[in-house]
Amino acid sequence: MARGPAATPTPIKLARGKRGAKSKLATEPVPDDNLPEPPAYFSQTEKAKFYDMREKIDKMRLATKTDREMLEVLAKRLVEVEELSLDIRGNGRTYVTKGIQRARPEVRMLNDAMRHVQVLLQEFGLSPAARSKVSVKREQKADDWDDL
Repeated sequence: MARGPAATPTPIKLARGKRGAKSKLATEPVPDDNLPEPPAYFSQTEKAKFYDMREKIDKMRLATKTDREMLEVLAKRLVEVEELSLDIRGNGRTYVTKGIQRARPEVRMLNDAMRHVQVLLQEFGLSPAARSKVSVKREQKADDWDDL
């Protein structure tokens, strides 16, 4: 089992301006640039989350077909967070049994799902802390004076 934080993907290292990332890029496998599609068994809500997250990752030029499984997990967990939040809102955070007030199991499930979503968002560079470490060169708009 590896120790320490997860390895940072080379494209993110390049965006951050890390030295030595280019030399590692030459030996690193190159994923397919095509965008992944959601699996057929996804519900409409899960597909919508999948496409939403794929679009956000693609705007950062980090989305590839090989990220499908991670996007699947992220989309499913985001939908799970929504569903559990609605359940807790309707049924409350606690219940009473034999005169003892206890936390509903959905509360723990929601906390676990939210923690997992946070980790996945960091993996894709979509958290504020992760985003602050990545710099992307923005395309400049064409200017009428460029043709002269």
